[in-house]
Amino acid sequence: MIKKLFHGWTHLPKVSPLEGFFSRLLFAVLLLFTLRIGISYTAEPHPVGLLKLLHAINDDRTWLTWLADADIWSTYRGIFTLLLFLYVAGTGLPVVLPVLAVMHVLPFTLYNSQGFSHHGYQIVSCTLIIQACAVVYYSVRQKLTLMPPDEKLRAWMFVQAQVILTGMYFISVFTKMDNSGGMWLWNSNNVALDMIKTFRQSYLNQFDPTFAGNPPEALWMLERPWLSRAFFGSGLFLELFCILAIGNRWLGFIMGLSLLAMHRSIDWLMGGVAFINNEFLAFIYLVNLPFLMAWPLERLRALWVRRGVVAGALAGLVASYWFNPAGKAARAPADYAWDLIRSIEVWSSLEWAQWQSFGTFIQPVAITVVVGAAAGAALGAVVESMAGKRSSKENAPAA
Repeated sequence: MIKKLFHGWTHLPKVSPLEGFFSRLLFAVLLLFTLRIGISYTAEPHPVGLLKLLHAINDDRTWLTWLADADIWSTYRGIFTLLLFLYVAGTGLPVVLPVLAVMHVLPFTLYNSQGFSHHGYQIVSCTLIIQACAVVYYSVRQKLTLMPPDEKLRAWMFVQAQVILTGMYFISVFTKMDNSGGMWLWNSNNVALDMIKTFRQSYLNQFDPTFAGNPPEALWMLERPWLSRAFFGSGLFLELFCILAIGNRWLGFIMGLSLLAMHRSIDWLMGGVAFINNEFLAFIYLVNLPFLMAWPLERLRALWVRRGVVAGALAGLVASYWFNPAGKAARAPADYAWDLIRSIEVWSSLEWAQWQSFGTFIQPVAITVVVGAAAGAALGAVVESMAGKRSSKENAPAA
């Protein structure tokens, strides 16, 4: 039993080329999603991280405020997007990944140097950094290649991403214990007070009557401290043991769904306290959505049919610009692409109206993707048949 729990720590999982492709594709979408925000900061009043080192060299200048220029930021994101195309294709990873990692760190270093901390983006940057380190290390120790990663490197990239994701939850357990003097579990029922504070802050921000008064869930928890401790304590133990998911698909799936349930319940209880980037990473590397997407396709024996389905689906996604009313309303294909990226933010919404709006927006996209996949499969079947006939002729014995 113990060996099974730690099996993933000593055995790399098999990651197929198609799963690796979907993994890179979904992570690229998340990376673009994190860059949907604009940069407007023209000062670095409280430098952190890289900026702290740069200000130690020269504290009389600003180092990253050039990102606040709208034209520069647009070009910056354009270059980042082009590099992501190479990343998804698996081309030139020893060069592309380190550059992407640096480019992703810079704007959020400036963002966190304004006197307030936002930890939602660090986990994404760290995942990108660890993948870059894995690729560079593999290139030095194994072989340098600019072609798509082989099975071993695909597994390394997958597992190292899991290490970062689960490791941050694991470390948070000890920071909670350290900051509370070891009393976090006992005091966890007081989270209900934070819920009340969050509600009152939300009300005072815009005088929204939705947040008037005290949340009944918080009052219920204050009246039942032991049930509150059991509820929040289960989340603490989940964070502690989620490292067992590393390299283990079944445990990863179970831990991933559990973490998603934990975040969704916290978001609901706290009135909009979402960790959407953590949740998307859990979808990709723990629930392992890329594997769930690749597995049924890999049941298709015909290689060209599989390729046709994927290529057709991606073509359908691009074609949705012309068939989606939202595409016609967008000023340019790039604007529509950003609308697609931003639309996934609905995951953190607790309002049914926003989900309805998302459904209306995404329905034409889903239709064009399905039609494109079907057309690609048909075309792939034709190519497979032609390739089979050609092979039969070449292997036929001479008369």
